[in-house]
Amino acid sequence: MKRRIVECVNPSLNVTVASTECDQNTKPVEKIRCRTKHCPRWKATAWTSCSVTCGKGIRRREVHCYRGRKNLVDDSECSSMTKLNSVSNCFPVACPAYKWNVTPWSKCKDECSRGQKQTRRVHCVSTSGKRAAPRMCELVRAPISVRECDTSNCPYEWVPGDWQTCSKSCGEGVQTRDVRCRRKDNFNSTIPIIFMLEDEPAVPKEKCEMFPKPIESQKCELNPCNSEFKWSFGPWGECNKNCGQGIRRRRVKCVDKDGRRVERVKCTTKKPRRTQYCFERNCLPSTCQELKSLSGRAQDGNYTVLLDGFTIEVYCHQMNSTIPKAYLNVNPKTNFAEVYGKKLIYPHTCPFNGDRNDSCHCSDVGDANAGLTRFSKVRIDLLNRKFHLSDYTFAKREYGVHVPYGTAGDCYSMKECPQGIFSIDLKNAGLKLVDDLNWEDQGHRTTSRIDRYYNNAKVIGRCGGFCGKCSPERYKGLIFEVNTKLLTHVKNGGSFDDDLDDDPYSGDMDFDDKRFF
Repeated sequence: MKRRIVECVNPSLNVTVASTECDQNTKPVEKIRCRTKHCPRWKATAWTSCSVTCGKGIRRREVHCYRGRKNLVDDSECSSMTKLNSVSNCFPVACPAYKWNVTPWSKCKDECSRGQKQTRRVHCVSTSGKRAAPRMCELVRAPISVRECDTSNCPYEWVPGDWQTCSKSCGEGVQTRDVRCRRKDNFNSTIPIIFMLEDEPAVPKEKCEMFPKPIESQKCELNPCNSEFKWSFGPWGECNKNCGQGIRRRRVKCVDKDGRRVERVKCTTKKPRRTQYCFERNCLPSTCQELKSLSGRAQDGNYTVLLDGFTIEVYCHQMNSTIPKAYLNVNPKTNFAEVYGKKLIYPHTCPFNGDRNDSCHCSDVGDANAGLTRFSKVRIDLLNRKFHLSDYTFAKREYGVHVPYGTAGDCYSMKECPQGIFSIDLKNAGLKLVDDLNWEDQGHRTTSRIDRYYNNAKVIGRCGGFCGKCSPERYKGLIFEVNTKLLTHVKNGGSFDDDLDDDPYSGDMDFDDKRFF
């Protein structure tokens, strides 16, 4: 501001008088605004658009120091304390969020299966859980939906033996070796005193087929044919053990061209081996018949046999006969087969929501083959890995006629209302049914439901019709195998009752009808 003094003056006397003597309306101003030059200040451009169309983003603008409207000066002339922001957060609208959703991996049924794959479903969903087009999730790479099953826990592997002697005593020949399928390590200590279980029991070669097999032959050259001296060797002797891993020997000597023995140092090539490992057979028997021939025993009872490299307990029956029979010890409470005997008066209904209720409005004249059979021992074929379904030597008939193992049915209803039940429980025996096993429906209006638990070691079936039943495939039969997954789990400290299924919904289930257990 500029200021000045304004006084009221008497011009005739040239003296200052009171301001009231002058007309106040004509009094000149005492101060005015003034400016020497423009002060620098921050000026900003307009904000850019938000970096995203939805959700959290940022926007930008340029901020510079100006003197006046157009005179751009160095930023240092403006105070940094008052500088305007050049970046700001922005949120146009809330985004509909999308993400990839996956289901659990399918179960690997066999840890030794060739080329087995796991699958799962992959789809795009919104935050509200609704399915959306895959393009909505394309900003993030979709998870894989197929992968190879892990075979590292397979208990079998190829074990190559020693190379045999070269096929030619001089020049280029061929040598071979045995490559056997073996179990990786010792497992079961439940072994009779009369037997010694070797470290690597031999098993059928198909157990190792999924793994690359080591070569079984290669080229070799024992001695140059023009050598003055060469190694000569005799045939291999017998294995020093008739079972398990042993050693066999042969004579090796250095000879001249005429076949006369000379000092070893004259043979300059590598000396052939004098000893090698040998393996005639497993020490533990695989069948009751083999056990009888090895031990000379003729007494019925429980014995340990070797099955695919694992020891299991079986009951050998009729050991004094030419061909003894093998039975698997099972729990009769959870190993039974039933054809239900009641028939609905009104067969087009399914009362009690399909649950078993013996007080139903029924006739007792149902299926002619009605009965309930419990098995304490089930006959098995150890060579072909099959059950004999109709052997009732160690079965108890609770009512009616004998019902084959793994079979159920009824004449109860024309609706989907099965009442016949069978139960197969092989957990404690260390066995399981093969994964591709199916049941066949027979009869009229047949309905069946087959539930599998514990890695196929326990199978429960509900079957029926008017009249109808279900039974294992006729030509395939009821095939079993070693439950390697469960046995390895038990070996590592687990329990036979632990559920090893990958599916969280496939645990052990009991029937509401407690009279079966």
